[in-house]
Amino acid sequence: SVSALAQVVSLKLFNSCTNPIEKINSYLPPEIRVLGINRVTNGFSAKDKCNARTYSYTLPTFALSRSGGVSPDSSFRLPREDFHVINELLSFYKGTRNFHNFTKFKLATDKSAHRHIMDVCCSEPFLHHGVEFTRILVKGHSFMQHQIRKMVCLVIAVARGLVSPDLLPHSVQMDKINIPRAPGLGLVLEFTHFDYYNQCFHDRTLHDPITWEEFLPVREAIREEKIMPAIIEGELNDLSMCHWLQKLCTHDFMNVAN
Repeated sequence: SVSALAQVVSLKLFNSCTNPIEKINSYLPPEIRVLGINRVTNGFSAKDKCNARTYSYTLPTFALSRSGGVSPDSSFRLPREDFHVINELLSFYKGTRNFHNFTKFKLATDKSAHRHIMDVCCSEPFLHHGVEFTRILVKGHSFMQHQIRKMVCLVIAVARGLVSPDLLPHSVQMDKINIPRAPGLGLVLEFTHFDYYNQCFHDRTLHDPITWEEFLPVREAIREEKIMPAIIEGELNDLSMCHWLQKLCTHDFMNVAN
């Protein structure tokens, strides 16, 4: 499962329903909140009208450096040179690529394996409980199962010197390679984007644009109160990334029989 900070659902409400946000939230668990309601066009589908999604992947920075070891270290800070290298590696994913190696059950000839990445970058590191973390942000039209976790894995493997940088361009060619999934703990759906829908109906008074600006403070509060504690506990107490890195060190990317 993936944590979500900003999701949109479509449903029909009775006109007679008063205080719908308060009423719906009264039936939901505290970690799930309705923040706003917009009137949309007939037949609107939150899934089909979503033209892009932004995900983040939060991880301790030691995982992104050859000098970072394999366990959380409160004294470690990602060298600036390594930070720039990570962003250079991530920039390879931008554009339309054949991501058949980044999901299961897709052949290299399958047109649906071609996905468009609009933007991808590593954000400035930040401290949590004295340990340095960062977020990798990925925006794309759509993603396949496990695609982002495998994208993160390959960048980590290159950054730590476990595989050659040449494996990045090789991964989107026709040959099959075996890319494992990075831990699912840090993956969060940040935004769903409805730019095309908003452009089509921005001048119609009955239909408000679907945007997140007014909810940004609430989103960040939910992140800090509900999502980050789970990620931090998983990394510092359960050593999620640590255990995974130990397996990654012995992984054979060319063994497609795995």
